[in-house]
Amino acid sequence: MRSFIEHKFKRWFNGPALKLYASRARSVLHLLHDKVPPCVLHAIFSTWCNAWHTDARYQVAPCRPCVLSDSCHGRDALEHYLVCPSVWSTIFHRMRINSAPRSRTRLMLLEETSNEDAVALACIIYSIRRTVHTLRANNARCRPHDLGDYLWQAVKIAAVYHTNVARYIRELWTR
Repeated sequence: MRSFIEHKFKRWFNGPALKLYASRARSVLHLLHDKVPPCVLHAIFSTWCNAWHTDARYQVAPCRPCVLSDSCHGRDALEHYLVCPSVWSTIFHRMRINSAPRSRTRLMLLEETSNEDAVALACIIYSIRRTVHTLRANNARCRPHDLGDYLWQAVKIAAVYHTNVARYIRELWTR
């Protein structure tokens, strides 16, 4: 498993960071395996492996713009979606976690974080991936005021499949 993750992470990192983040990835999988549903673990793993359906991955030229907001100037690429300002300003507020710092390594769960934030970030990855794939399948772009609903709906779907995520979502609104 370690060599597979290191191989996939060569796309993102090099040098000492590669081994550090590959080690962190294994820890994250161990931590989350019983805290989130399989669909969320799949979203994390497919993020690490660059397995999202995007124009950039399929080398489509010209690459369509970000599908998450018709006011966003990013492109249809995983690298953009991991740091898309529209996402970070929307779902992080709803999930009641600090949106700073905005970095791909944070959203990829490769930075040290609390167990509770790891569950939240994992659900956010799932919600972004699900929303991107839904909008792409419909050849659509999201209006900025609809993005929160799309992302939140995906989080609620994850909660349907796992009692720990459902409990986390309920507790969000009682803090």
